[in-house]
Amino acid sequence: MTEASRNCSFIILPSPHVVVTCIFVLLISLVCFPVEARGQNLVRMPDAAPPVQYIPGDVRAMLAAEERDLKKRTRLSLEMADGRLQQAAQFTTQEFYGSAAGQLGIYQALVADVIKYLQQNGRSNNRTRDLSKRVELTLRAHIPRIETIRRATPSDEAIHVRAVIEYLRLARAEALNTFYGDTVVRDNVDSQSDKPTGTAQPFKEPGQAPPR
Repeated sequence: MTEASRNCSFIILPSPHVVVTCIFVLLISLVCFPVEARGQNLVRMPDAAPPVQYIPGDVRAMLAAEERDLKKRTRLSLEMADGRLQQAAQFTTQEFYGSAAGQLGIYQALVADVIKYLQQNGRSNNRTRDLSKRVELTLRAHIPRIETIRRATPSDEAIHVRAVIEYLRLARAEALNTFYGDTVVRDNVDSQSDKPTGTAQPFKEPGQAPPR
């Protein structure tokens, strides 16, 4: 007997039952795993919720204290809006995107509030026009900063940052309209309804603060 024949005599072959079981498990794996993978590809996580637009109670109280001084009230609103924008940028750098969105919601409410304040309390004079122009210039400077936030934000949440940028374009047009009066033709405005078109509604009354 050769050496190879002697070695083969010690090989133990598996039983037919074991072979059948292994084949069955292999078939189940080939059938189930691709189905599961396809199912996972169909699953889509919901998009992040848009930020709540509101002015916190303490901020509203500070604005109310300057209600009768048009210049101080406008300047304070812009300073507070700038502060919220700075915090949103810091949270984005730290990858706290939810917190950044919250700050942008307050920022947007402050912008809407200051424009509405000028429209309701300002008079058609040089002082009001100067303040309206200051608001427009401030918002123009804010847009590149928010663009930086958008580029650093994941795509599922960046859509809401982009909405703030579109909002600011409408807000700038509204501020310029206050500055120049009725002679300015606003962009993206429906001539029949006199309301901005699209999904952005920039000059709604900001909502109340959510319960703590």
